[in-house]
Amino acid sequence: MTETTSKPRPLPITVAARPEALWPQPADQRSARAAHAVVWAVLALGSAYLLWRVLATLSPASLALGIPLLALEAYSLISFGLNAVLLWDVDSVRRPEPVTETTEAVAVLIPTRDESHQVLMPTLAAATRMRLASQIIVLDDGNREWLAGMCDELGIEYRTRVSRLGGRASQLNQVIGTLSADFVVVLDPDQVVDRDFIGRVLPHFDDAAVALVQTPRDSFNSDSFEHVSAGKSRIAEQNLFQRLLGTGRNRWNAAAWTGGGAILRRTALDTVDGIAAGGAEAQTLTSIRLHRNGWRTVQHNEVLARGRAANDAAEYYDARSAECAAAMQSLRGERFLTGRGLTLPQRLSYLASLVGQLDGWATLGYLVLPALALLFALTPATGPVGLFAALFALLFVVRQVATQALSRGQAPRSQATLFAVLRMSATLRATSTLVTGRIPARPSRSDATPMRVPVLLWALVGLNAAGLVGALATVLGVTPFHFDYPVIALGAAAWTLANLVLLARAIGRIRSTEFGQDRRQAHRIEVEGHVYLDGLRVHVLDLSLTGVRLLSYGEVPDLDSYCTMTFTDPNKRPAVVTGTVVGVDQRPHGQEVRVDLEPDQTYVLGAILAEALIRRA
Repeated sequence: MTETTSKPRPLPITVAARPEALWPQPADQRSARAAHAVVWAVLALGSAYLLWRVLATLSPASLALGIPLLALEAYSLISFGLNAVLLWDVDSVRRPEPVTETTEAVAVLIPTRDESHQVLMPTLAAATRMRLASQIIVLDDGNREWLAGMCDELGIEYRTRVSRLGGRASQLNQVIGTLSADFVVVLDPDQVVDRDFIGRVLPHFDDAAVALVQTPRDSFNSDSFEHVSAGKSRIAEQNLFQRLLGTGRNRWNAAAWTGGGAILRRTALDTVDGIAAGGAEAQTLTSIRLHRNGWRTVQHNEVLARGRAANDAAEYYDARSAECAAAMQSLRGERFLTGRGLTLPQRLSYLASLVGQLDGWATLGYLVLPALALLFALTPATGPVGLFAALFALLFVVRQVATQALSRGQAPRSQATLFAVLRMSATLRATSTLVTGRIPARPSRSDATPMRVPVLLWALVGLNAAGLVGALATVLGVTPFHFDYPVIALGAAAWTLANLVLLARAIGRIRSTEFGQDRRQAHRIEVEGHVYLDGLRVHVLDLSLTGVRLLSYGEVPDLDSYCTMTFTDPNKRPAVVTGTVVGVDQRPHGQEVRVDLEPDQTYVLGAILAEALIRRA
C-alpha cells in the first residue's frame, strides 16, 4: 500500500490559543474604586451587624444555635476581609519587558521520584528547548536507569542520590550547593514549560532585593475534575488563588513560593541556609525566611508552565489534603504572627492562607446548623428575628457580590461553594496537623480504583433530609417541639433544601463517569494536520505519547499489524515513529485507526505535545 506523494508538510498545532494565560490588563480604575467602596461597606455593615447580634439577638433561648452561628458569621467576615486585603490591588507589579539574552547563569532543576515515562517526556522535551538556560539537571530519587538513558539521549544532566531522606528540599539543596549558577529554576516533573520562561521572568531580578519569582501554577488538562465551565471557557478551582490572591500579595511583598514554575536567586538562598527542610511545607517556610531576612518576592501573573490537574475525585482529595496539611505544618512551626522580621501586611497575608485552609470547618457548620434548627426547633436569634433574617440574607448576598467583583470572574460563586464541599473532607482531616504537627498518612488506594463518596457527605445528606422531615413532623404536631419563630423555621428549611441540592451536586461529581475514564498518564490532545501512515496520507485526530488516533479516507493497515508514521516535529524535521494497530472503526467519512506507539521513540511526540500544551497565544 503505497502512494507517491510530496514530502510531509509540518503538522500544524491547532490546540486553541489560551489568551487567559497572558498577563491580564490592569483593572479599570472606576471599577476598582467601586469594588473597594463595596468592600468598605461590607466590612462596616458586617462589623455593626455582629455587634448588634451580640447585644440584641442573643438570649438563653438562642445560645445553643446562636453562638455557633455567630462564630461562623464572624469567621466569614474575617475571611472576606483578609481576602479583600490581598485582592485590593492585583496590578501593583506590571509585566516586565522580556529579555532575549543575559550574562547570568541560570540552572533548571527538575526533581523527580517515581513518575512515569509518559509524564516526564513532555516535561524534558520542553526543558531542552528553553532559551537562556545554562544547564538542565534532572534530579532522580528513584535511581532509574531508563531515566538516566533518556537524559543522556536528550543532552540533559542526570543526578541521583542514595538516600531519599529530607524529601524534595534535601534533594534540591544537595544539587544547588554544587552549582555556580546565579539563578535556579525549579520545575515540577509534570510541568511543560514555555521556551521563553527565563527571558520573561528574569527581568524582575533587575531589582537586587528580589529573591524569588513564582509563576501561576496552571494545568493543561482543562477537562479535569478541578475545572468547571464559565461561559465559553473552562476555569480551574485554583484560578482565584493562583492568578489573583497570589498576585495581590505583590502589593505587600508577601508573594510565596507555591511550587514548580519558580525561579530563585542563589545568593538569597545562601542567606537562609538553603531551602527549608521538610516536604511540601518547605516552600512556604523558605518564603517566610526570605521575608524575615528582608528579601522581596514577586508573583509573575503570566502562565509560563503547565502541569496536570487532578483527573478524578481521588487525585483531587489527595492533592487538597496534602496542601492543607503542609500549610498547617509550615504556618504552625514558623511563628509568622509573633516572630520577628515580618511586616504587618506580610503577617496578614500568611494568616489569610491559614484561615483559607480552615474553611472546611466553616462549610461543615453551614451544612449542619440549619438541619439542627429544624430537628430540635432551635433559633439562632430572639427579639427582632425578622430584622435578623433580613440582615443575615443581605450580608450573605453582598459578600458574594463583593467577592465576585474583586475576583474578576475567576471564582464563580456557585462553583466555589461546590468545591468548598468537595474539599471539606480532605481539609478537615488535614487540619489535625495544626495541633499534632504530623501530616496524616495518605489513604491506601489503587490508581485504578475510583474514590468512594466520603462517609461525611452521606451523613450530611441524612442529617439535612432528617431536618426537613423533622420540621414537617413538628408542624403536624407529631414531635414535642414547636417553632416559636416561623420566619426562622422557613429560612432554615430553605437553607436545608439548598444544602441538599449542593450535597447532591458534590456527590454526583465524585461519582460521575465523566472524570477518570482515561486512566493513562499521557495527556491526549486534539491536533489538526496530516501524517503518513505506511506511506498513505491520513488525518490526525488526536495523539499522546502512547497512542495516536487517525482518520483514513483510503485503505488502512490490518488490525494488530506493525506500522510506521512520518511526523514533522516543531523544528520542521521529518521523524518516523512506529506502532501497532489496535483498533479500526468505520466512520461516515472514512475509517478511524487507533495505534499504540512503541515506548522507545517518542521524543518527537514529546516535542509536539510540549509545543501544544504550553501555547499561550
